[in-house]
Order: sequence, then C-alpha cells, then structure tokens
Amino acid sequence: MNQAELTQLTQALTRDDVAVLNADDYEQALQLAVARYNKDKPRQDDAVVNVSNGLMQLPGTWQADFSQIVQAYSVPGYDELPARQLPGDILKLAGYSGDVHLYFTLAHSLTNIETTLWPGDSELLATYAAALCCEQLSAYYSNEAQSTIAADVTQQTSKAEQYRTLAREYRRRYDSQVKQANGATVSSGLSAGTVVTWGSRRRK
Repeated sequence: MNQAELTQLTQALTRDDVAVLNADDYEQALQLAVARYNKDKPRQDDAVVNVSNGLMQLPGTWQADFSQIVQAYSVPGYDELPARQLPGDILKLAGYSGDVHLYFTLAHSLTNIETTLWPGDSELLATYAAALCCEQLSAYYSNEAQSTIAADVTQQTSKAEQYRTLAREYRRRYDSQVKQANGATVSSGLSAGTVVTWGSRRRK
C-alpha cells in the first residue's frame, strides 16, 4: 500500500463518521506511526566497508542520526566482530584494519510512489495511526462533554469512551504483533521502541 491507500485504511479503522478529523490529522498520525514503526521494525541494509586503524568507513546508504549497527563480520572469514557505534555516527572497531561486512538499520519510506514497509505490515501501521486518531477523537469528545448542555453530556461522554476503548484495542493489537516479531528482532541486536505520544488539541 502507498500513503494514500494507508490513509484510507486509517480512516476506515478510525470510524470518524462526522468528520471531526481532517486530512492533516490523518497525515500527522501516519507520520507518527511511521516514526514508531521505524523504532520497532526498521529495515536493514548491508555493505562491505573499510576499517582503518579502528575507524570504520560509513556505508553509502547510512542514515545520519538514525542508522544503528546490527552486526559486523570480517572479510574474508566471516567472523563476528565487536563493532561499536559512538555519538555522531562514529563507527569503531578497536585494533582492526581491513574490510568488514556491516549490517545496519534504515528508516522506512512512505509516499504515494514508494513504500518500504515489511511485507504484510500495511495494516499494522494503519492500526497504530488509527489508535492515535481515536485518542484525538476521545479527547475532542471529552472536551465537548465539558462544554455542552446537560442533555448532551451523556452522548458526548459515551463517544469519548468509545474512541478511548478503540484506541486501547488498536494499541494492544499493534503491540501484540510487534511482540511476535521481537524474537527475531532481539536476536539481531535490535530493540523495540518507546511509545510515541500525540498531544491532543481543542477544536473550535
């Protein structure tokens, strides 16, 4: 799925029947979902790079301030090496000179032309984006309940709870699916990301 198709899926999961949210809200939710997905399930690349006096050359596709070392192997021989990553994208391999085969992470790309999501993960990403949208709607209806007349309070409160419950279910579903993939992730030296929060805003 491309970005437009993922937006449609996110809208369907969100169930915003009266169009409280707009196109910018869905775009922001998808951007935040990709940021979370990048931490939980980044893509990987590999390259043979040179190490001179313990300082490793950066691969051509390395993404500054994002990429992380997964594993490094000697060339030839393919023995695993204790490569270290220091702040500022400095890669070190103490006491080593020569070529190494480096595996590292990359961020995903999501546009209307290109997507790099792992196969089968389109719904996973849309589920997290929908959770953010439902949290936004829950906050909106909670605020509405505080400012409406008594006759409408119950209805607004009910909607707020409905979206709050839906958001929890979508987050649970996302976390469950990511956890299932964490066996392979942990064995690769990667770790799951922290929750990305989206501050709610009061609509006029």
